[in-house]
Amino acid sequence: MTFRRWRSLIAALFVVLFALETGAPSARAAGPPDPMAQAADRCQKAIEKASGSFVAARLRSLQKCVETVFTCVQLKPTDPTCIVPKATATCDKQFTDITNAEDKLLAAINKHCSEQEIPFANLQAAAGLGLSSLVDDCLAFQVQTVASLADYEECLRREHTCETEELLRFAAPQAEELLAKVGRSLKSDFCAAAAPTPTLTRTPQRTRTPTPTRTPTRTPTPTGGATGAATATATNTTGGTPGPTSAATDTPTPGGTPTFNKVFVTSTTQGANFGSASAADTVCQNIATGAGLTGTFVAWLSDANSSAVARLGAARGFVRIDGQPFADQVSDVTAGKIWNPLRVDEHGNPISGTTTVWTGTDRDGTVAAGTCVNWTSVLTTDAGLTGRTEGGPVSWTARGNSGCGATRRLYCFQTDFSAALAPIPTSGKLAFYSVGGLTPAPGAGITAADTLCMNEATAAGLSGTYQALLATTTATAISRFGAASTSIYVRPDGIVIAPGATLASGNSLESGIWQHADGTYAANSNAWTGATSPSVVGTAASTCDDWQATTSTSGIGGAVTFADAMWWNAFTNGDCTQPFKVYCLEE
Repeated sequence: MTFRRWRSLIAALFVVLFALETGAPSARAAGPPDPMAQAADRCQKAIEKASGSFVAARLRSLQKCVETVFTCVQLKPTDPTCIVPKATATCDKQFTDITNAEDKLLAAINKHCSEQEIPFANLQAAAGLGLSSLVDDCLAFQVQTVASLADYEECLRREHTCETEELLRFAAPQAEELLAKVGRSLKSDFCAAAAPTPTLTRTPQRTRTPTPTRTPTRTPTPTGGATGAATATATNTTGGTPGPTSAATDTPTPGGTPTFNKVFVTSTTQGANFGSASAADTVCQNIATGAGLTGTFVAWLSDANSSAVARLGAARGFVRIDGQPFADQVSDVTAGKIWNPLRVDEHGNPISGTTTVWTGTDRDGTVAAGTCVNWTSVLTTDAGLTGRTEGGPVSWTARGNSGCGATRRLYCFQTDFSAALAPIPTSGKLAFYSVGGLTPAPGAGITAADTLCMNEATAAGLSGTYQALLATTTATAISRFGAASTSIYVRPDGIVIAPGATLASGNSLESGIWQHADGTYAANSNAWTGATSPSVVGTAASTCDDWQATTSTSGIGGAVTFADAMWWNAFTNGDCTQPFKVYCLEE
């Protein structure tokens, strides 16, 4: 089928499907209107209208993504930037739109079908919407019961998801192959069990509404445009061969279905006298609820009676509100295996700049010495430990103390689900930071840094050639990498760091270069850089005399565990006798 034909077919399907959705008959028994009957009528109509809008929106977004990749394959096969980053960026936006469409579906139905509007028992009854008759239908989508509105909502989401996937598969047989080029998939694992056919008839409608313990499933989109679910092993397609810990196991299958816990940093700030860790949990819960998020949320915050790590319990699989993966297990959080900085608020909006967050929590998730007197003090002479939203390992939770007279944000974690999470590696050139350090000394120079990078890459089993991202007095750091302007750089775990142009600017990265070649993650480390920007030539002072001085204290370097501009330019008074790390990039 040609591109134009399948595009036309999908457009026609929108019209037919929407007409069927909005014209679906009510499941209510006839009779004179009464308050419950009127409530059921409003609920049914809301379900029909919202479902039609959601299915149409999801198909449109899938179509747009496939269409963009198709254009790259057919019309621009020699353009190295067409699929990555251009088509990938388009698809990222479309999948974000799908998530937003789910939220709109939920909001529309909640308005007329919540427990406050009509008891669920009435919706189950034949005289209501007859939801009790859907048990077998929902089993086909691996929803085991329809005992609550939460079950019903999940059944609806899955049914509509499978429906749109099947419609697109028939309309565009190459859709799965095209989506794979940007790290996406068309097939959700629960749809395999249902094996739906592209029929446009169904009855009655399936819906969902929030409850305190379930949330609408939002498949996390690992950085660089991959969606995630847990069960299969992904192949790392980065420029180097992954080291021992970077080959993903228990890796999400694209388009899969486990529901992950949402994490965010609050959009508002709190004084330090909110009372206790339990009170901070209430703040998080209220903010999450106000943003339309359902489920149980707790604060990443400790006091004398409760540690942050203990309150996460058995939860597993944590993703930001925008779908980017944060961490898998609680033990990963405390070990510093952080995939992306926690810099997105409860609405999915990025936090501008580096922001300080109350934690009172050390790197291992236990209570720190600084808790603003168990979160009762607003005195500047008392202190509370804080983290940074642009931080990665350690620095996200334990960067430094702050006087308690300030107001800070909070980190909030959902704790309802336990599903293994691992990002699908994104293709690109590898970047890591060294285990060993470069000590400037006579005869060392840039060659010693390059040797350090190459030796660690080889020891980790990475293929390719690696050099240090390091300035000298005759060359900028980025000029050492001829393909940087057209490359995407990723860590050994496959998480996108940034396009080469962003690296060249020294500005904020999508995620930090805080992983070693062998797959282990950073603590609080510094790296030599040698200039105020990767695009600026160094001076004798800033480069420790081309990395050969032994007495200077004016070397420039960055903070490894940050994704803001501090990754490159965090200090200008580096002691040139110190063996700081170096950033290593694949040529």
